[in-house]
Amino acid sequence: MVAMDRNATDHPVGAPDPYAILAARIRTGAYLPGSRLPSERALSQEIGVHRSTLRRALARLADDGLLDCQPGRQPIVRDVPAAPDGWRTVAFLMGNEPSFHAFNLVLRGCEPELRQAGHRLAYMDTWGPSLEISRQREHEALGGLLQHPVAGLIIWCQDPPTALPYVKRAVEHGIPVVAIDREIPGCPVDYVGVDNVLVARMAVEHLLELGHRRIAFATGVDETTTPPLLREDGYRETMHRYGLGVDESLIYRLKSGLHDGAAMELARRLKAARNRPTAIFAMNDILAWRLVAALRQCGLRIPEDVAVIGVDDIEDQSLHAPILSTIRQPLEAAGMYAARLLLQRIQTPTLPVRQTILQTNLIRRASTMGAAAEDGGSDASILRLHGLSLYREPGAR
Repeated sequence: MVAMDRNATDHPVGAPDPYAILAARIRTGAYLPGSRLPSERALSQEIGVHRSTLRRALARLADDGLLDCQPGRQPIVRDVPAAPDGWRTVAFLMGNEPSFHAFNLVLRGCEPELRQAGHRLAYMDTWGPSLEISRQREHEALGGLLQHPVAGLIIWCQDPPTALPYVKRAVEHGIPVVAIDREIPGCPVDYVGVDNVLVARMAVEHLLELGHRRIAFATGVDETTTPPLLREDGYRETMHRYGLGVDESLIYRLKSGLHDGAAMELARRLKAARNRPTAIFAMNDILAWRLVAALRQCGLRIPEDVAVIGVDDIEDQSLHAPILSTIRQPLEAAGMYAARLLLQRIQTPTLPVRQTILQTNLIRRASTMGAAAEDGGSDASILRLHGLSLYREPGAR
């Protein structure tokens, strides 16, 4: 007779692990002591496993002291000892990029919500000076989550395609996941972000209202995340909507990195061009700032020769007067709603997958308006939230 390891899983790689999922729910309090589990039929359908597989998982949970199984009745959740610290920890994966000050804002919105609910936040910095290093750090962090129990995961994904297997495995192990800003195609998890097609339309329409017709779009050459891809879709859609069409020569795909000289190379090209674009919509503020600096060094005036608009509104107003026109993302609200979605998911694992779409604001500044620049106003908040009442930041107009 061959001895079997009681800790070994009997489900195929890539399939949901009912033992891990149910154990996580019991340890985190999603299933309260003394309550009965849903029926076998309901659990097998929800988790996506055969009832025989589920029964083996229930037997293991009973052996481990997590369930009281009685013949012919739904198992009762036992009053287990206090969960280890890991079960009260929420992992937060995001790149703390030097020029992208979103991290502090997201954390400011996220951390108080989790602390009030009795959780602590463990932050893992996944930023690297290259996409390859960022991927590696993200993979290491996600792999570590499968070795140590956590109550949930909030992730601003560096590279969704390569992170997908790790995130799917976390979900299969019963770890609730909320994605911020970047969706993870192929793994339906709760999500908080903005309507990136609308973001592009707002930026392009602002430039059109100022009289620009040759409007370029600047993005990265190796983009794999949804925001820049959808912003390009929005740029194309808006140009077609206004009867201008899309000149493919005005879509600039720059190499990633802060010091690769790609922005300067483009600026020199534009300086020498006879029919240069009069405005550039950059996929984010970092790229927009690189272009502004390079264009100025080449002797082009902003916005008289070339107007520039970005996305995010990450300028540090405490250091200087911001000049970059942009579409503001409510990053603090993103953190707050990510935390709330995660807490709801921990409490009620069977909730349907939800998306919270945040409203954005056009901020008019000197890079498009020149001396006539005026601030676009206050933060907006929720555009739609699953039919619930609209949320507006205090003081918003």
